[in-house]
Amino acid sequence: FDNAAPELLVRMHSVTWRTDILKNNGIRIDEHRFYVDMEYITLPVPYVNNVYVTELPLYMYRLGDNGQSVSIASMQKHIDDHLTVMDSVLSFIGQQRSRGLGGRKVRYLERLGAEMVTNQCLIYLSYPSSAGMKQQFIDLEKRLQSEHSGVYNAVTSKAVVMLRKTNYALFPVASALVRMTRK
Repeated sequence: FDNAAPELLVRMHSVTWRTDILKNNGIRIDEHRFYVDMEYITLPVPYVNNVYVTELPLYMYRLGDNGQSVSIASMQKHIDDHLTVMDSVLSFIGQQRSRGLGGRKVRYLERLGAEMVTNQCLIYLSYPSSAGMKQQFIDLEKRLQSEHSGVYNAVTSKAVVMLRKTNYALFPVASALVRMTRK
């Protein structure tokens, strides 16, 4: 795992775990929520030592359906689910850090957390710009800086980095751009 981690960032449609890893470590994901795929791809990581990467197509994930959980309309509709699962993933990463998990596994987990955070920022930006959405975005950023600095630093989204550099002054512009490009 340590050798592959810098090159990988697995998605739900591209990962399969050994059942004993899930069972022996009591791994359970939230039920009846959207976005729990992030828990599924995150929670087993501390217990994985070896990975096998193949180019074989084992799963087909269809994009472009407006009803998908990755559509903006669905993300807005299920914002509470996204926040709940994101908080669960961030808490898990924090627990692993405090238990002494380090090195490439923690950095890998932080990259997964950063991906969730980036999606949450996208949800905030997908609404018409308002002081409330901007404040929620800023509050998330402050919480990340103080409680999850590794995840905060792992965020590479150009939009989020640009907003940070402008002290979030360009939030209305970024919001308009997201709404124009992500209909």
